Amino acid sequence: MNALFLRYVVVFYLTGWLIAGCGGGGGGGSSNGAVDIRSVATLSYSDPTLTTFAYDPWTQVHLIPTVTGALGSATKAFSAYNLPDGLIIDASTGVISGYPAQFPIREQKLFIDMTASGFFGSVDSTYKLSVSGFTQTGSVGGGFTLTDASGASGTVGVAGTIGAEARYYAQKTDGAYIGEPYPLGVTFNYGLISSTASGASINAGTGQISWTPTAVGNYQIQWYCDITKAGYTRRYTSLVFSLKIS
Repeated sequence: MNALFLRYVVVFYLTGWLIAGCGGGGGGGSSNGAVDIRSVATLSYSDPTLTTFAYDPWTQVHLIPTVTGALGSATKAFSAYNLPDGLIIDASTGVISGYPAQFPIREQKLFIDMTASGFFGSVDSTYKLSVSGFTQTGSVGGGFTLTDASGASGTVGVAGTIGAEARYYAQKTDGAYIGEPYPLGVTFNYGLISSTASGASINAGTGQISWTPTAVGNYQIQWYCDITKAGYTRRYTSLVFSLKIS
């Protein structure tokens, strides 16, 4: 009796599983009969205020989507990947805006996806964006000798200087980087973030650090530069600079 009961239970269970697995035969797959959006629409981006993909930290990004295709009154939704800090995307309009905060300089691609109600799948677009910025000079003078890009050596009792000046690098449309000049209207204010080199000082206007070592040892200095243009300020933070004093 128990064996017969179990046999019926197993048959019933398997029959139910097969029916559920077949899905009733009317689903049409994941699309549910909807049209693949990739077959009817395209997505692209451009910035009507600029003719280049290169931005500086004070230029507002305003990327506008262009959607082609017969989507009718479908509600669109946008999302983005790999956005630099400072940029946001409006999920309903697809507009990307903000001030890009990106140091050090690099070029990257933005990836944007769009979906639409009544359609399945998504269309995507990429936009190459480069943010110009600042980098430290890494120069030294006086009694200091540069050992690498972020380090120097010196001697007790011999004064030395570190060139902490922030250097501007802009990217041209052909991808080449150029150094000077600074953008017009830019002002600078330098200061120390931390220093184990007791007595070291920094010129707030030029960024030059001066110090006379008083003891043998290894020391570290880090500084910042507040860079302002048209009332908008960005803070550049240097790498930690090491000093080996003998």
